[in-house]
Amino acid sequence: MKIRNAALLTVGLLAVMQSPTSVFADSTADPYNECEQYRKAAELGDVLAQYNLGRCYLSGKAMEKDPVKAAIWFRKAAERGLAKAQFELGMCHVKWNGEVAELSQALIWLKKAADKGNADAQYNLGLCYENGSYLAKDPAEQGLKEALYNLGRSYYNGSGVEKDPSEAVKWYRKAAEQGNINAEFELGRCYAAGIGGTKDKVEAAEWWRKAGENGGTDIQFKIGVCYAKGDGMEKNETEAAKWWNKAAEKGGAEVLFNVGCFYDNSGGDIANNKVMAEKWWRKAAAQYYPKAQNNLGNCYLNGEGVAKDAVEAVKWYRKAVNQGDAEAQKALNALADNYRKAAEQGDAAAQNSLACCYHNGERIEDKAEAVKWYRKAAEQGNEDAQFTLGSCYSLGGDGVAKDPAEALRWYRKAAEQGNELAKEALKALGK
Repeated sequence: MKIRNAALLTVGLLAVMQSPTSVFADSTADPYNECEQYRKAAELGDVLAQYNLGRCYLSGKAMEKDPVKAAIWFRKAAERGLAKAQFELGMCHVKWNGEVAELSQALIWLKKAADKGNADAQYNLGLCYENGSYLAKDPAEQGLKEALYNLGRSYYNGSGVEKDPSEAVKWYRKAAEQGNINAEFELGRCYAAGIGGTKDKVEAAEWWRKAGENGGTDIQFKIGVCYAKGDGMEKNETEAAKWWNKAAEKGGAEVLFNVGCFYDNSGGDIANNKVMAEKWWRKAAAQYYPKAQNNLGNCYLNGEGVAKDAVEAVKWYRKAVNQGDAEAQKALNALADNYRKAAEQGDAAAQNSLACCYHNGERIEDKAEAVKWYRKAAEQGNEDAQFTLGSCYSLGGDGVAKDPAEALRWYRKAAEQGNELAKEALKALGK
């Protein structure tokens, strides 16, 4: 039996070269002719010739050494079920320089060969079953815990192997016990939902705690989603918010924005999802995150999660535009086009909204045009337009000359309709 110890997983191809089962056992044979014979038979589909041609490329004794071509021929034979080809293909998923690469694929092919009784594969796979702890001793082999996690994913999804949740849990655990954060999270999900074993919410929460404490914002965000959706656990908004806020401490406004998007996209699965989306977007917007500011504008424009308010929508679009958000700019331009049609037909609310677009817009900014439309709306009794027009006259420079008397007149008109901002302005003026 070819002895493959732990170190050979990082120099696996070297071990293959030294294997006593060389295709050139007869030293009197012409290696070149032998390999050419294998090539002809391999191209005709002979499975043993495909395996032996792979060995020719791997050894480099009769042709230029080419591990990539070796792996191609090993795969052809391995996919047809030849155990020793499956073993060699598994070993080909390790690089020459000792860096681990595609170890999840290596483990898959080793297991296929081991299941057929290949002793070399059984030995090497046995090393992996020992929790993979031997790899932790060599920094060059740290990638195994990632491979163990990927192998768990392969069994979970049925990718390259037959789908087997219990086998997935086994490999997730091996990776998790070595500190793989993604494995800790997935293992928690499996326990929460009873996938591949018995449902155990205490165990699930413990693995999520480990993943959350060791992981980055993406893991903490995912844990929050699990609690918010009730993914294997009872829905718990408080616990979800705890993990999202923890993620936001590192990830900042982007995390808050993503939480808002999660709620917005949850549909009817979560009650008051639009209200919750607006709440988290507002948190992100307060940290000057333009995408959140744009989405807040959408909320106000469509009345989702908040009362419909075109003026407030324009305000938030404007904030986003000032930071270069293209979507907000499109929204502002579209608003101006829509409002103009209604404004020209005499709609006071549309006239006020169009004035806001001219007042606050980027591409369409025009203070004089803004005052014109504020005046039209104000003369029709729109209190918001009356207050804003008063402010324009109070400050001057916003499309009109400063005129305290005219400012006072419009503030009073707005205040008479109950406009609180106008009342505050009058109080400040001692009127």
